[in-house]
Amino acid sequence: MKKNPFKPELDNYWEIRYEIFSKFDEGIQVDEEGLFSAKPETFSEEIACCMRGNLILDTFAGVGSSAIGLAKEGKRVISVDINKKRLEMARNNACVYCVENRIQFINEDAFTAIEKYNFDGIYIDPPWGGPGYKDIQDYLLERIKPNGNHILSAALKKTSMVAISLPLNINLNDLKKFNRDFEIKFHESRGIQRFVTVFFK
Repeated sequence: MKKNPFKPELDNYWEIRYEIFSKFDEGIQVDEEGLFSAKPETFSEEIACCMRGNLILDTFAGVGSSAIGLAKEGKRVISVDINKKRLEMARNNACVYCVENRIQFINEDAFTAIEKYNFDGIYIDPPWGGPGYKDIQDYLLERIKPNGNHILSAALKKTSMVAISLPLNINLNDLKKFNRDFEIKFHESRGIQRFVTVFFK
């Protein structure tokens, strides 16, 4: 088995790399943050199936796992990220899956993209603060950088179709303050719940 090229703390993420990208050995590119923040293919496709509309804004592209999932389910995607190098990895990875023609990759921050572009829905998969997020008892939106309260508020003002993926330890009271009905989908693999996606109505 190929050895994890990153730090030992990412061994668990390296071991499931084929769940994240089934075509990992066909030219997929990741860095440390891209590896631990990318969603496994089945989860990305589950989320995509629940997204209404044809054109979706993917506000945190990372290495492209979410955008690829959306595109595989027939969506057109505007995928933005402030990290230019990681965005190029996402573009490369979309090419590996032959869905690059359905995704527009833009080096831009989420707030600018929300205000600037027209779309049917927004998918938010923000950084949770690294692997240590699991040790927090009550995870609050303010821990997300940029501030999760601000990004979610901006998204909900722009469109009614908003989905955000969050850790299992999210404090649900933190979501109720937006005064919007929502549904929660738990994502599970190997009999273990991994994270949730909140779909606002």
